[in-house]
Amino acid sequence: MFPKGITEFPTVDPNSVRRGIDGVIRFRLNGSANQSFIIQASTDLISWTALSTNTFVGTNFDVSDDKAAQYDRRFYRAAPVP
Repeated sequence: MFPKGITEFPTVDPNSVRRGIDGVIRFRLNGSANQSFIIQASTDLISWTALSTNTFVGTNFDVSDDKAAQYDRRFYRAAPVP
């Protein structure tokens, strides 16, 4: 539990990260039920593009990026929605 005013960030299950033969990147996020979060992607860790905004129904959420094959490298982050 975080102190009041501090929000817990979703975490990536490192064992879930996969690139399919179709180039799609898939991974699982873990978080708190009913927590809303935004998933963003970047190719340079400076400019970020929102991929989706979601809410945990349970404690995990499966992410897939079907545009990942268009890039030589792609970074991801998930942050709570304020």
